Amino acid sequence: MKKTRLKLALAFMLIGLGPALPASAVQLTHALEADVQLDWFTDSTSSTPSVGASITALALAPSGNVAFALGGEGPIGYTGIGLSVMALDQKTGANIWSTSLPTFHVGGSELVVGPLGKVLYVRAGTGGFGAAALDTSTGAILWERTWNPPAGFGGYSHSMILSPDGSKLYISGQSEDQDPVFFFLFIEATLFALDAQTGTELWVDTYPSPTYGSAVGNDVAINPMGTQVFLTGEAGQVLFVRSLDATSGAVSWTTPFELGSLLGAAPGTSSGTNVMVDPTGSEVYVTGRASTLPTVPGSESLTLTLQAATGNVLWTMPMTAADITGDHESSSVATLSGDGSLLFTFSVVGEGLPFQFNLRTRCRSTVTGALLWQSDSKTPSGGQGLVQDIRLSPDGQRLLVTGKIFLMLPLPLGEFISQRTLSYDANSGAELWSADLYGDDFGLVMPGGIAAGDDFSLVGGTNTLLASGGLGFVARYADAPLVSGPPELSLSQGGALQLRLSASAAAAADTYLILGSLSGTTPGLMVGSMTLPLNFDAYFLQMLYVPNGPIHSGSLGVLDAQGRASTVFVLPVGLSPALAGITLHHAYFGFNSLGVISTISNPSSLKLVP
Repeated sequence: MKKTRLKLALAFMLIGLGPALPASAVQLTHALEADVQLDWFTDSTSSTPSVGASITALALAPSGNVAFALGGEGPIGYTGIGLSVMALDQKTGANIWSTSLPTFHVGGSELVVGPLGKVLYVRAGTGGFGAAALDTSTGAILWERTWNPPAGFGGYSHSMILSPDGSKLYISGQSEDQDPVFFFLFIEATLFALDAQTGTELWVDTYPSPTYGSAVGNDVAINPMGTQVFLTGEAGQVLFVRSLDATSGAVSWTTPFELGSLLGAAPGTSSGTNVMVDPTGSEVYVTGRASTLPTVPGSESLTLTLQAATGNVLWTMPMTAADITGDHESSSVATLSGDGSLLFTFSVVGEGLPFQFNLRTRCRSTVTGALLWQSDSKTPSGGQGLVQDIRLSPDGQRLLVTGKIFLMLPLPLGEFISQRTLSYDANSGAELWSADLYGDDFGLVMPGGIAAGDDFSLVGGTNTLLASGGLGFVARYADAPLVSGPPELSLSQGGALQLRLSASAAAAADTYLILGSLSGTTPGLMVGSMTLPLNFDAYFLQMLYVPNGPIHSGSLGVLDAQGRASTVFVLPVGLSPALAGITLHHAYFGFNSLGVISTISNPSSLKLVP
């Protein structure tokens, strides 16, 4: 729910990774909404943290108990050579192990956990191709390799996917070669298949631009049966999708999507950034960007649904050139719901003149392409944004996105960059919380990866700390135990107060009781050995003696298997205007079958307005 942000200036010492840094070197400001709490914060994956580091990717073990962080080590931090991988206890942030990959390049790196959770795969994105496999228990390197693509001059990798049975690893990117006479570069979209157990190359596929220009393989996906691999990107400024046999690399079909024929628009440019396959393996979803300049002054997020067997288009969004709005929209990141029915995208949209840039999250039906919900998070006036990552919680209930917001400041200050992370209800699009991270003394925070659990979120990035070269960080956020909204309800119109209870999974099947107060939250009342943040008054007594009443339906109940519950308090229409200005405070406590108190929540408030 959108509430006033609470700025908490936090300075933390380095945890479990060597000598502590001066407090001034690790200061970050966490601007949090009241609906989210910071559980822990730790700095740097580097074994020599005094020279700086970065965090570029995060992943979770299938159990959810261990988090893996990937970043760069060295004086530059977020660029250059040298990767470090770290395993953390996701509940405490304590370091379990760290492994260095000193020959790997930092940019564009990625982590993928094997299906049994025993192997962690690492992709290095720049300076050629690099991949490694690590034992998740110890961090021991099982295999590692760096290589140049077929053209031999160099290249970049962009995406990595593991086959469903964990036997093969697919890495997409671009390979480069230089003309020996004129010295310009040839760039081809490239896809490698590796044996996941040994790192041995199984096959490689290259796709040049059909016309003059370069070709890039931005993303790769595999069907649930492990038989068909799909590559998307752009070739000669035209989006393409390519289907290959997962075992042999034989090409089944390749389809370029030129905007003129696809949307009935004037020729323009397009690029595919994400490709996904539905759980049946029958449909392929591709997201990217389209622009029909100069006929339409702007660019648009583009979504395609294709038949996996043929590459034939089932539907597009926008459907025709008339649907292109003229807003400026950047390429998006995307993810698919577990059942394949929902497609989520996260992009930056500039609207109007001058542009107002928003971080825009959308949810569409994969059956029809219909927009089910959309939410915008505005950047500061004059600011811009860039998307970084999107993740869906394992239970499919929460969507997590992260990106950066940057603002040009007057000289000599330069740029101000912060990382913004938002959590949404995946079904309704309601914003659950947002968190901004920015460095003190104009330190620039570069966003890294995110990871989503059912009841927590991990956020990684880099506090560049210009004087010291950079410092990577990982933060764990969790929903506050009680989240409610809206913050106000009208006495004349009535309305519904939504309350969401989030205790820990250890509180599953415990009984909860929501209580209230009109007289504030401090000093509160002792419940067992803990303090319930409500003051005793007539409203408190009314909710205590008449639970689940007409207004407070659901105030007494049982937490589900994840330790959660939700309920609605209904304010009737036409209450006396004399009540305007009163604030109702609510909190809850939970207790087990023995009567032992297991949970005490934070307070939430509701203001009554005319």
